[in-house]
Amino acid sequence: MKQKIFPVLKWIWIVAVAVFIFFILKNYHTELKEAAAQIHASYFLLSFACIFLAKIMLAMFMRYVLHSVEKDLSFSACFNIYNLSQLGKYLPGNIWHFVGKAAAYKKNGFSLGNIRDALFIENIWLVVSALIYGLVLITLFNFIFVQQLLISYYKYVLIFLFITPIIIFITNKVLRVNLNLIFTDSRLCLKIIVLQIFIWSLLGMGFAVPAIPFLPEDTGIFMIVGLYAIAYSIGFVTPFAPAGIGVREGVLALGLLPYISLDVLVLVSVVNRAIYIIVELFLALISQTVTTAKNRE
Repeated sequence: MKQKIFPVLKWIWIVAVAVFIFFILKNYHTELKEAAAQIHASYFLLSFACIFLAKIMLAMFMRYVLHSVEKDLSFSACFNIYNLSQLGKYLPGNIWHFVGKAAAYKKNGFSLGNIRDALFIENIWLVVSALIYGLVLITLFNFIFVQQLLISYYKYVLIFLFITPIIIFITNKVLRVNLNLIFTDSRLCLKIIVLQIFIWSLLGMGFAVPAIPFLPEDTGIFMIVGLYAIAYSIGFVTPFAPAGIGVREGVLALGLLPYISLDVLVLVSVVNRAIYIIVELFLALISQTVTTAKNRE
């Protein structure tokens, strides 16, 4: 039953997001043209560079995770596996990027236990680090927003605090994922934390840079970076939204609508998503070229 429900929900969600974007484009096309003209080409290039660097660091992060489960692959191997598998998240089912990465690990001689631990630990790091880093930045640079968010959505916060220990228990006991591996090597753990800070800062800047022409002077860039990290983590764990499409943008809208109009927010979100996909396709092309060249040797 669940196997039938989630694909239906996913396509309903995708259609709803497409209809919403079409509505904005149709009703605000003049405003969007004027807003787009304010985004200088240098902002596009800087956004591309930030996302590009973050993606390279994500391949480094993947290698560190493998070290935590006592396995090792070269950086080039991790770079190729990561970038090629990422395209799978846009396919129906929302699992193919995991499947692709698991298949690559299997090909490199990993046991099923190694594959399971590596995949779970990698994604736990991503979601938790993004959420914590985002909350820290927003608390430091816009505490009033955090207060309003907690007051308005305290029920969801309580639900999150309730189900998190349950998820950890299920992951650790039922699925037999060894979460203790995360903390076994303190130096490796510190490296991952520092790397995550750089990753989420760069990805957040990738979104914030095209928004700069439209931000009021009292709106801090770091607050937007923090909000993006939170939005990414929520979109990441939403099963019916491929690559977090619509969910990530919805969370960003929740935080940024007091500062940016809806039409401009949609424009910036579409620009960011387009640049993000272009970076992923570009890196996947590089990875495929390198992989093909190695196979010919």
